[in-house]
Amino acid sequence: MDTGTRCLTPSVLVELFKVTEITKIAERIEVDPGVHHGKPVIAGTRIPVYMVLGLLARELTPEDHITKEDILACLRYAQSLVEEVHAAQAML
Repeated sequence: MDTGTRCLTPSVLVELFKVTEITKIAERIEVDPGVHHGKPVIAGTRIPVYMVLGLLARELTPEDHITKEDILACLRYAQSLVEEVHAAQAML
């Protein structure tokens, strides 16, 4: 399969490597192909990372259903993705 210039997001990794089980991709963050089409979620939940980040961006507090540690894990994961994108762009 030719990935071309596609970003290797968790969903693409699920497709490329046929991930068939829950896979930890960062501290407190996992990918399960059966949950949100393989998008990263907080471990042990069905709460996607993007939803937590969206709530924080709108100055809402998602702490009713998750812990502060979960929120920080989402932020660290997002930071690592941004760093990977910058590293990839530097290689072009």
